[in-house]
Amino acid sequence: MGNWWLSNWKLCRLLMGFLMLGFSAASAQSHAADSVSAAIDAMPEDSNKVLAALKEFRPMVVSDGEAAMKMISKALEIAERIHFARGESEAYRMQGIYYMINGASELALERYQRAFEMFKAQGNESSIVRCNNNFATVFMEMEQWDSAMIYLKAAEDFEPITYEDSVMLSTIRHNTGICQDALGNHQAAFDIFSANLKNFQKLHAEYEESFTQNSIGEVAIALNKPELAIAHLRSAELLKRKLEDDRGLTNSLVLLAAAYQKLGNADSAIAIGLRGIEVGRRSGAPEPVLDGHKTLAAVYAEDGQYQNAYIQIMQFVALDDSLNKAANVAKLMGLQAAYGLKNKNYEINQLQQANALDQANLGWQRLLIFSMAGGILLVLVVLILIYRSSVARARLNAAISAKNQELSNANEALQRSIVEREALVHMIIHDLKTPLNHTEALIEAMRDVDGMPSLGLKMMEKVAITNRRGIELIADLLSLYEIDSRALAPQGVTNCATLIANVVTSMEAQATQKGIRLVWNAPADFPQVQTNASMVTRILENLISNALKFSNRGTTVQVLAEVKNGQIVFAVEDQGPGISVAEQALLFEKFSKLSARPTAGEHSNGLGLAIVKKLVEQLHGTVGVASELGKGARFWVALPAR
Repeated sequence: MGNWWLSNWKLCRLLMGFLMLGFSAASAQSHAADSVSAAIDAMPEDSNKVLAALKEFRPMVVSDGEAAMKMISKALEIAERIHFARGESEAYRMQGIYYMINGASELALERYQRAFEMFKAQGNESSIVRCNNNFATVFMEMEQWDSAMIYLKAAEDFEPITYEDSVMLSTIRHNTGICQDALGNHQAAFDIFSANLKNFQKLHAEYEESFTQNSIGEVAIALNKPELAIAHLRSAELLKRKLEDDRGLTNSLVLLAAAYQKLGNADSAIAIGLRGIEVGRRSGAPEPVLDGHKTLAAVYAEDGQYQNAYIQIMQFVALDDSLNKAANVAKLMGLQAAYGLKNKNYEINQLQQANALDQANLGWQRLLIFSMAGGILLVLVVLILIYRSSVARARLNAAISAKNQELSNANEALQRSIVEREALVHMIIHDLKTPLNHTEALIEAMRDVDGMPSLGLKMMEKVAITNRRGIELIADLLSLYEIDSRALAPQGVTNCATLIANVVTSMEAQATQKGIRLVWNAPADFPQVQTNASMVTRILENLISNALKFSNRGTTVQVLAEVKNGQIVFAVEDQGPGISVAEQALLFEKFSKLSARPTAGEHSNGLGLAIVKKLVEQLHGTVGVASELGKGARFWVALPAR
């Protein structure tokens, strides 16, 4: 900030610190992480185990990132296996946090995108907002501030419900302040941080409050208000000591040193800066220590202590490999040259007073030699840093290649497992079909036995109903397997108007039995299309049957058809109880059971709509539902009108 020669570095450190809000358990030791992992591993593999892993991930990722990533990956596998959508999507988001912390921006964005799409399908507004904030923080880390602002603005209208939602919304506003500061809008950033401080104080979020105090202090320095900065930074220092947050305390002390420098109090700035570096080294956090070295270098230089300033710069170079960037090297070279020039100018002035003009010329020659030597030294430093970076990149690429091979092997094993499982399930279904058919035949034969007591007949009827449900379930499962295994659905010219009429006629008896009016409408010029008639028939039968199951006596079920945007659109409308938005996302999943129940106690195995979706996809169409609670439902299917 202000005249700081490396102010962009300060902004990056500010961002990385705020990314850790909510991670105040970072001081946990690695053996504690192992203990938590062992406890979770011992739990049964159900949704509770997934939720426990999600709860422990954020505090664990700071102290033992690898263990946290291993734990959340296991949780993701379980969530996928048990179809726990909320746990699966949140696990993807946690993986994104891990990759973001470790600098893998592309992987972080990919995981956040998966989580965002799943949360959107679930209608989970709170988690959608969290994903937007996650997207923003990645772009902030890459210093793409305008892109970050787009995602932050998308979350501004969110209305918090829980305490966690309120903290999250304040975090989003704080990130907006960071972007404004980075774009040079310091006053706007100051106003945002000040308002947000009140929010965190109201929420009794001391860790977030302490960090906001640091942010206000830093922006106040940029606005040339050092007294105001010191007041806020002292408050931050007290909170950081109370929370035993040495990393945050280091930031507070380094910023205090910068504020005292603004006031012209070099002694206080140097004392506080040295204390900040000491705390930072003790906490094992290199970023605040880097900031401390930069600040002390500026203070020493301004105070004329050029040797100490040079020492601080060289400590900074030794600590931070990223100085191989051309801009930072240029700034370092310029600063060192300035220090050398001032020193030599002083020496030359002394020589000019005591010696002749030829002695002064000799001093300038020495100055030139010193500058050249300093330039050569800096070039060597840059070459060393480039070499170290290349070696690190090569090691990283080798590690990535090894991980890719592991993933490839694991994927092949998974595919083999899936094929074996599908074959086994298919065999079991076929093996169950034969005894159920035999049981059906035996029941029919026993009904014809003379003298069968009435109690026996009633029991046989119950057995027959249960047996029939098993046969229907097996038929539906076989239909699903047949659809999945079918490479291409055979098609022919189909008169859709006649087809719909036949389906409605075949379903009228079921509707009449429940006292429901079944009607249908289609345009007079409804065209013939190229499609699979039996598959369309099955789609309509399942949709109409589903509507009749959940409709009350005296209501109407209507079948509609139209040509729209080059597609044949079928729709089935009922006057049933309707479907909530949350449950609509589950409608077309296998074995999905919703809160609504069939009105006459009919059986539902949860496969009818799943079969509809599979058939529609085979015909290259789309299926959907529009419904509100208490206002019925409208299921529609759109097929290509070829």
